[in-house]
Amino acid sequence: MSNPEKVYFNIFCIDKRFDFLTSEYYRTIGFRTNYYLGTTAGAGLCLGYQQYCSEICNCNCNSLNTPNTSTSCDPSNSDMILLKDSLTKNIDISLTLDSIKEIYLLNHQDCGAIKAYLGCSGYPETPGSNNALEIKIFLRACEQNHIGIVKYLLPYIEDLSMGIYACLYFEHLEIATLLMEQLSETPEEIPELQNFLSNRQLLGILFVNDLCDSMEFLLNLMPEFVFKESSSKFDILTGYPFLVGVRNNKFNCVKLFLDYFIKNNDRKKILAICELEGHHAFYTACKYDYIDMVKYFCNVVSFYNITIENNKIINYNVDYNKYNEEEKKEVNNKKS
Repeated sequence: MSNPEKVYFNIFCIDKRFDFLTSEYYRTIGFRTNYYLGTTAGAGLCLGYQQYCSEICNCNCNSLNTPNTSTSCDPSNSDMILLKDSLTKNIDISLTLDSIKEIYLLNHQDCGAIKAYLGCSGYPETPGSNNALEIKIFLRACEQNHIGIVKYLLPYIEDLSMGIYACLYFEHLEIATLLMEQLSETPEEIPELQNFLSNRQLLGILFVNDLCDSMEFLLNLMPEFVFKESSSKFDILTGYPFLVGVRNNKFNCVKLFLDYFIKNNDRKKILAICELEGHHAFYTACKYDYIDMVKYFCNVVSFYNITIENNKIINYNVDYNKYNEEEKKEVNNKKS
């Protein structure tokens, strides 16, 4: 029995200059008769327009000597509201016809809609005159478009765990927050999410790619999902990604991770992290002369000793007497 063909909803602009190119592009990536096409001026601009104007332009366009003109950035612009309503209605209709799992949003340069409705963004009037600025403005608007799409599609999202995972990988933290808020309405998702976010793969990706913003998101919003304990030791699924971060010299993420426990005065987990695989993090950082990281470890605990000459670590050791004293102290604190 063959699997049903995957169906998409693709969003693009009405600009006649790009109609043929768009169709050809879709064909080259395998889209022929398996997608619904929603065309509107500015493509997805209308989906994030209100948020872009409110949060990025700060509604100050009317104070820039361009009041009440078509190029003023106005969150309540009636054209943008109409275009958004029309586009989302088409998505609604397509969802009644097919089980759509993915939406493609394709924009283009020299966009007349951005010039007309985001005049205070500084978007270049002449094509090619400032490609870097044009792309920067487009990307900022596109990010707001993604948020607008997610807000609209929240009731249709079946796998919140995978959505949050993807947001953390690409550091789309505002969207991750929206998905987390949705969990309050679907508590049955939480156990699955706990297992998903506390797995080794996600933490390893954050450490290896030094995704500090995503790491901080996890630490601040859902530490109980990320950190589990196995008896008195730090959960090995959490520990090994930390060691991977150390081996790859991802100092910012490593420091952020340990700083979380320092801030919460959780010496038990700090000691457990340090002791992982026989103080493997410390020995690895010393072996590869990760001097900033080693100095940081020495500031965190008192039982690491190093000697540095000519910006090289020439001697290092663990004072196990001091380590044992700290462990006993922690046990006594727990008993008291």
